[in-house]
Amino acid sequence: MGLKRAILVTGATGRQGGAVARRLLAGNVAVRALTRDLGSDAARALAAAGADVVTGNFDDPESLARALDGMDGVFAMQTPYEEGTVREEAHGVRLADVAAGLGIGQFVYSSVAGADQPTGVAHFESKGRIERHVLGLGFPRWTILRPTFFMEMLLAPGNLRMLARGSIELTFAPGTRVPMIAVDDIAAMAAAAFQDPDAWHGKAVTLAGDVPDFTEIAQAFSTALGRPVVYRRVGADAIDPDTRPKIGTQRWLEEIGWSIDPVALRPTYPFVPRTIGRWAQENAGALSAA
Repeated sequence: MGLKRAILVTGATGRQGGAVARRLLAGNVAVRALTRDLGSDAARALAAAGADVVTGNFDDPESLARALDGMDGVFAMQTPYEEGTVREEAHGVRLADVAAGLGIGQFVYSSVAGADQPTGVAHFESKGRIERHVLGLGFPRWTILRPTFFMEMLLAPGNLRMLARGSIELTFAPGTRVPMIAVDDIAAMAAAAFQDPDAWHGKAVTLAGDVPDFTEIAQAFSTALGRPVVYRRVGADAIDPDTRPKIGTQRWLEEIGWSIDPVALRPTYPFVPRTIGRWAQENAGALSAA
């Protein structure tokens, strides 16, 4: 067995970062998890799983430097949903700058599909600017992950409340096909990059496991839950408040969207990504939790 590596995982108490932390721990990688709240349930769970959980935040470069001390690499992700894209970009740039200044050997950044194109979607373009900044810093090893629509977005509380009533209600036309990926598959790709840095150096990897339309998603949920689920298209004013910030992205996905074929991408991955049917079966308990 080779030398055990040590990776800082940001966003570790969220869905994506948490999945990455757990996958790395399962692969005998030492994980340091960055959090703002050591007392949160997610932070406690990571510590119990074997992660070194430390406090810090993207607005405090000294806390980032402490968290990065002794690390071989970093899994970097930021979200625009708490403080907006301006802050997201500042956070991403700051983390990359601190990591480069400390000579961190590998930087894996989780971006978004389309970040390298002029989409007009604010948080796609902010991630694109972070990507370009990371590439300009000269990390010895770097990999960009470009996931598509997270299947886990369908677990938003508002969506679960609708599922409890037997429906999925969004603004998409029923036949709109959206490339999707499960966070566990993003984690699998991140783990592969850390396990074989040379093989994945200099690559930007688009991540999509399936491209269902919304009628097919409802059918997958019906099968997983053992009860009828229908898809209903509704106006933006009828969308549950916890999904409203994503309305602009929904509009772009319907009117323009990603030109991505998940089947063509599969041979490029070192794992088999989940289809929406498999994901729904695996998450049947969560889908029925409302």
